[in-house]
Amino acid sequence: GRVKAEKRTIYDQVKPDPTVELAAEGTALMRQEKPDLLIALGGGSAMDTAKAMVYFAGEKVKFAAIPTTSGSGSEVTNFSVLTHGEVKHPLIDRRMQPDVAIVCEELVEKLPPALVADGGFDVLSHAAEAFVATKADAVSRALAGSAFATAFAALPASFQGKMSARGEMHVASTMAGLAFSQAGLGMCHALSHSMGAVFHIPHGRLNGILLPEVIACNGAAASKAYAELARMSGFAGSADTICLRNLRNGLIRLRKEYPVFRDGVFHLWDDENEKVFAYTRDSAEDHLLVVCNFSDESMTYEIPARFWDSEMLINNYSDFAPELRPYEACMFYYGKQ
Repeated sequence: GRVKAEKRTIYDQVKPDPTVELAAEGTALMRQEKPDLLIALGGGSAMDTAKAMVYFAGEKVKFAAIPTTSGSGSEVTNFSVLTHGEVKHPLIDRRMQPDVAIVCEELVEKLPPALVADGGFDVLSHAAEAFVATKADAVSRALAGSAFATAFAALPASFQGKMSARGEMHVASTMAGLAFSQAGLGMCHALSHSMGAVFHIPHGRLNGILLPEVIACNGAAASKAYAELARMSGFAGSADTICLRNLRNGLIRLRKEYPVFRDGVFHLWDDENEKVFAYTRDSAEDHLLVVCNFSDESMTYEIPARFWDSEMLINNYSDFAPELRPYEACMFYYGKQ
């Protein structure tokens, strides 16, 4: 039914990758209207904008979140991400935690297939990173493991429009949100947030590109946790290393089922300026290597493992490459599989 209220005001200017300016505009409206209840209805960008409005308004207001996509899990987290220029800035504050989350599968019934695929890989990356996070505990791992296994199994049918599968994806998204809100995220999200601000590629799609390679990169440090996640999700193996390999390859196979991930749809390099960005791992030194190739110079930076175990790699870039902007220190080159 309808909300019984003396007055209702709708702010409908939200765009993908919401900016600081957009949040400021919404905050001004919120201060003007002084609402008793704020309702965020939409996907991750709508959630991020509403949370930023709550944060900057500085006044306590009842806050309800109703997701219409399955991916961000933002309806149950205290995180928000705003874009300023070519950098994404995370906000983390308990004031941004919604008081109420309404997760209704009917709201995702007509989601376009591309959003289903992008959101699905956002769920998988949230769950995988929360499961192996350094702050993970028994509760967050139970949520993350169940979310990952459910999403991996349900995504193909959800992509085809099966309603029961879309309901499973919707719940898995919320479970993954609860998990990473407690345990934190890792290198996959550090990289995807950095690149998303520059290339404006959907966040979940970037996670789908990055996650298999991040698993390979982090495998030596977290092989037992990844192997446990793999076995929970049906990727058997006689040894942890085999489970980890099967998990990575399973994600690559899943990704190839969706047109948004096929070769030639996107590029993470700039041919005009001859920029190429890459990362690799030096197993002997246990470092992540970031290589930035420009038209007139090539620079390589070694990142100690303590940084790529951190919650947000981009927050620490100045310690190893102070002359680079955050996104330049966190690029990833993606070629054909």
